[in-house]
Amino acid sequence: MRLMPGKDPLAPRRAILADLAAGDVMTRPAISVEPATPLVEVVVRMAAARRRALPVVMRGFVVGIVTQSDVVARGTGAAVEPGEAALGPGDAEHLVERIARSGRVARDVMTPEPVTVGVAMPLREAAELMARRRLKRLPVVDAAGRLAGVLSRVDVLRAVAGGGWEANDAVGGGGLDAGAPLGDVMRPDPPAVRPETPLEDVLPLVAASGLDHALVVDADRRVLGAVSDAALLERLAPPVRRGVFSASLHGLPFGHLERERAERRAVARTAADVLGPVATAAPDLPLHEAIALVLPGAHKLLAVVDAEGRLVGALDRAALLRGLLPANP
Repeated sequence: MRLMPGKDPLAPRRAILADLAAGDVMTRPAISVEPATPLVEVVVRMAAARRRALPVVMRGFVVGIVTQSDVVARGTGAAVEPGEAALGPGDAEHLVERIARSGRVARDVMTPEPVTVGVAMPLREAAELMARRRLKRLPVVDAAGRLAGVLSRVDVLRAVAGGGWEANDAVGGGGLDAGAPLGDVMRPDPPAVRPETPLEDVLPLVAASGLDHALVVDADRRVLGAVSDAALLERLAPPVRRGVFSASLHGLPFGHLERERAERRAVARTAADVLGPVATAAPDLPLHEAIALVLPGAHKLLAVVDAEGRLVGALDRAALLRGLLPANP
């Protein structure tokens, strides 16, 4: 189905992108680390700042970016891989200890030469870049090329949602007990919508959630999937213009499937139109098992459900990563 010209319900939201620049909505101050920063310090800074990634800078210039996934996957040389046995109750703290003993620093795990944008780049262009390249965040640099802030997907969504949204933290600062059941550490009030909920109503929920997702449930609150910030960004800045999109998929396997998905999202109206899969787990699952389940794989959100599949809570990767840190005494 194609929308008729002038009938796009998200057109007013998208128009906001044309009136703002990346520097207007970026997150600041730009917390960063240096290439030689010990990796265990990077983990601590991420947890303290509740950031999922930190730019790596030298004399103010961006030379890399390190993410939570980088830390978990490459931080010890013996990271948990998909299919391996679950972490034991004491292994989460041991993993942090191994990171400390490894002597690894930020440069050992960072992605070098990340894509950056200038503070004056129109937000529409930055949003299209993020959607087209599947980037979660972009370091923003000033006129001299030095780090000025970081633009994330949720920054874009908060801007078009009307501004003033403050993200809720799923879990407080500090470490978590790796042996605790999910029911004790989950966020009990994750945003949830019905499949028929209009996207213009889903957008502010995702922007303000702190989870970068809204869960989609049926009339009995059984979990059907989730709407991600990435899906909404594609809807706001759809990379389906023939030249750009075809070039980005040229030579890639299953490119036609990606094209069909993006084209559907480009005209999506409801949560059901951009629904994606989500991992689920029971409230009594120990946190260390959830870490082994979610962090090494593709899932970024874990929906906690009862025996009937009804939503009772959620955790994201940021909260799960804190299970790798020593718990507060």
